[in-house]
Amino acid sequence: MRVPSRTDLERIQRFPDQFVARIVGAFRTLLQEKHLYQSISVQTEDIPYAGEDRPDIAEHIQTVRLQFQGPWFLHDPETRRPGDNAFYFKPPDVKLYCTPCDRIEAFNLVFADDFLGRGGARFPQAQAFVLSYQCQSCKGVPEVFLVRRDGPRLTLSGRAPIEHVEVPADVPKIVKRFYSGAIVAHQSGQTLAGLFLLRTLIEQFARSATASKAQNADQVMDEYMTTLPSDFRGRFPSMRELYGELSADLHTAAGSPELFGKATIQIAEHFETRRVFKLSDLPPAATTELGSV
Repeated sequence: MRVPSRTDLERIQRFPDQFVARIVGAFRTLLQEKHLYQSISVQTEDIPYAGEDRPDIAEHIQTVRLQFQGPWFLHDPETRRPGDNAFYFKPPDVKLYCTPCDRIEAFNLVFADDFLGRGGARFPQAQAFVLSYQCQSCKGVPEVFLVRRDGPRLTLSGRAPIEHVEVPADVPKIVKRFYSGAIVAHQSGQTLAGLFLLRTLIEQFARSATASKAQNADQVMDEYMTTLPSDFRGRFPSMRELYGELSADLHTAAGSPELFGKATIQIAEHFETRRVFKLSDLPPAATTELGSV
């Protein structure tokens, strides 16, 4: 068998590093761009390697790919042994929205643990990483993430506090929670629950705007539409019709993503138009935020 040259050895050493780089990159994308219960897969099939046709190098490549399918160990210089070829990686620092700072900031990793691997237990392709990050601007309370690994697939399975959601500025304070709660539900794969919250937003705002005591929601929506100028009603989508579409979806438990997208746009545009028509004022009894979700 041919003895690997120095160049071959350097390539062999770099090959696992490319796998580690893909793992770190996937964690960064997951934490910065994905939402709760969304996933990303670590792609390694396209990693190039010259010399795969040579038996000695091909054997090494196969070994690396098998190690990739086994446990991924969190980087710890004190426990890593010389010659240890297992996959070690350090979760990346990330950029996240910081609520106290009210902007995107750099967050540094302050704690990482493989929860399922505690006590020496190993489930080769199943791991649960607990990661804690702290804002480098305000140095506030760290945020915590739970990332579940199933083979090459990583899923954002938990986070505390919950993800910040940007609510359109014209959405009134009294119903902002319904809007943000709907977005979180939809992004977490619970579109049906998100549609319910959007319907709740419409009805509760209509009740506040009209001070209606009617039990029937359709009657409340009729009363609300009469408060809008005729030019408003004639040129822009009807909240009464949207409420009906949301109700129909809920009755059939369809959970339509298309309807969700349409509803969020129309609701935001409705409140923007209210501002343009100078209809943003509500009765004094409706100055506090409604309920919580």
